[in-house]
Amino acid sequence: MSSNSLAIYLHDHLAGSGGALTLIDDLLECGLEDRFADTLGELKREITWERSQLEALAARFPVPTSLPRRFAGWAAEKGLGAKLLLDGRGELSFRLLESLEALSIGIAGKRLLWRILSRQAKVDDALVGPNYHQLIVMAASQRRRLEPRRLEAARMAFGFGLARLHLAPRDVAKER
Repeated sequence: MSSNSLAIYLHDHLAGSGGALTLIDDLLECGLEDRFADTLGELKREITWERSQLEALAARFPVPTSLPRRFAGWAAEKGLGAKLLLDGRGELSFRLLESLEALSIGIAGKRLLWRILSRQAKVDDALVGPNYHQLIVMAASQRRRLEPRRLEAARMAFGFGLARLHLAPRDVAKER
C-alpha cells in the first residue's frame, strides 16, 4: 500500500466518521423514542472514541489539503444530509430508516478498515498502536445493536409486520 493511498484511505474514513457523527446528531435532535435515542447515543460515544484512534493514525499520514478535495468531502456530507431530509420530509420513520442504513453501511466499512490496518500493522510499524481486535469487535457489536432499530424503522416506514419481513426466528429474538 503506497503511503499516499493509505493517507487518502485513512482521511476518507476520518471524514466518514465525522459524517456519521453529524448524522447521529441530526437524528437525536428529532426527538426519537428512547430505544432509538439510546442506541444512537451509545453509537455516538463509541464512534467518537474510535475517531480519536483514527485521528492519531491519520496524523502519521498527512494528506495535502486541496480545495477540490475539501469541497468534495463537504459536498458528499451535505448531499447525503439533503437527500435524507428531502426523502424523509414529513416521514421521520423513512428518514430514520435511510439514516440507520447509511450508518450500518459506514460501520461495515469501518470494520473492514480496521481489519486491513490490523493485517498491515504486522509489516508496517507506522500502523502499530491501536488495539485493532477491540476496534473490529466494537464495529461488529455496533452493527448487531443497530440492526433491530433499522428493522423497526423499516416496519414503521413501510407499515410491514414481522411476518412480512420474513425474519428468521433468531432475528426476531435479537430484536426483543
